[in-house]
Amino acid sequence: NDTLFHPHPGEYKFRPFIVDIYPSGELKSGVIPDWDIGFSDTGIDDLGNFYFAGSVHDTAYFASDTIIQHEDTAVNILAKLNTDFEPIWYETTKAKSAYGSFYFQIDTYLDTMFFAGSCRGIYSMFDTTFNVGAYYEAFVGQVTPDGKLDNFTISSSTGGFMTNGLKLDNCNNLMVSGRFKGHAYLGPDTLASYSTNEWDGLLSKITRFPQNDFSFGPDTTVCDGITLFGPEGYQYYYWNDSLNGQNWLSITESGEYVFACTSNQGCWIKDTINIIVQPGFSIDIGQDTIIGLQDTLYLSVPNIYESYLWSTGSTENEISITGSTFDPGNWDIWLKTGQGACTATDTIQLTIIDAIPELQEMGVMVYPNPAEDILYVNSKMEVTTVEIFDFNGRTIIREENQGQTDNLLKIDLSDLQPGIYFVRIYMDNLVGNGKIIKL
Repeated sequence: NDTLFHPHPGEYKFRPFIVDIYPSGELKSGVIPDWDIGFSDTGIDDLGNFYFAGSVHDTAYFASDTIIQHEDTAVNILAKLNTDFEPIWYETTKAKSAYGSFYFQIDTYLDTMFFAGSCRGIYSMFDTTFNVGAYYEAFVGQVTPDGKLDNFTISSSTGGFMTNGLKLDNCNNLMVSGRFKGHAYLGPDTLASYSTNEWDGLLSKITRFPQNDFSFGPDTTVCDGITLFGPEGYQYYYWNDSLNGQNWLSITESGEYVFACTSNQGCWIKDTINIIVQPGFSIDIGQDTIIGLQDTLYLSVPNIYESYLWSTGSTENEISITGSTFDPGNWDIWLKTGQGACTATDTIQLTIIDAIPELQEMGVMVYPNPAEDILYVNSKMEVTTVEIFDFNGRTIIREENQGQTDNLLKIDLSDLQPGIYFVRIYMDNLVGNGKIIKL
């Protein structure tokens, strides 16, 4: 419901005005500056600074300077104002012809201005003068926060190239629209118009920050869960539209997961993956076991899984192991099973001993033989006493069962001299005899 009145009707060809409007549409602030400048494009950066491009008509008083536009000269202006609309810097461009340049287009990111425009003939800007030629050529550039020209490039064509619009895309690359006649040369590419007498439109992109490719790969099935990792070094990370600031996410439930991240240039990378999470499982093939060379061990698990692989190479759910197929010693026996995306593994230690045959027939294993410091006696029946004799029949060691119920006795041989000894084992009403070697 506000009205803007020209303060001096008839004194200026153009009278610019600037208004700041709240998102709700209400007027926040505004100014009608005392400049004879016509705006062609405007912008505002993240800090609230105001930018404009325009053309000077007659004489303009701007930033304590007088800008004069002669009848045979086209004068354009680029400027940056602070939040109070006071000039921070400005730059004028001049063409040695009233039609030597066309309006600028601008866009901003952070506190940097980007511009595009068209010119022909003798043209000067940012303390540089160049002769473009008889046809219009398009140009784009970048101005630093303090008003210095940072990057600049100009087109080459056979019949003319003019810009119509400039915008920064989400990666802050320059999108330029325009028109051309004849041939236009854009990097390694050449564009040809329909006719040398007709203008053809075009839309071009100048890449400043190439967008990186990223993919989690195809949809997948996992066991128990998985941790997804996005690329490192980005400013913001979103997982399923939730900002969490980290480039990884631990997943334990099936579903679709949408990922996005953005750099400080505003360039987005996105990917989506569907993940099925299967519950894990475990298997048990038993306890560590001791068998003799003549013994056989049977191991098995339920026949409910998709795959089986034993350390022996078997692919069945059960195996039998004969001690004679191994050398005496300790062996790891393992099984790996698979079900969907999940696997489970279990391992036991199998000890193979070269048992004393006479005692082994009675269900008694004495090991290791030869022995160094410790001799083990393992029996299916309860062992009451173990005696060790030398060649002269003298009792060197007598070990009685002190109430052990696991039928496993440990005999200390560390005080014996190396040599051959005899062992006698008492079990209930049975007595077994054998020979051992002390190393």
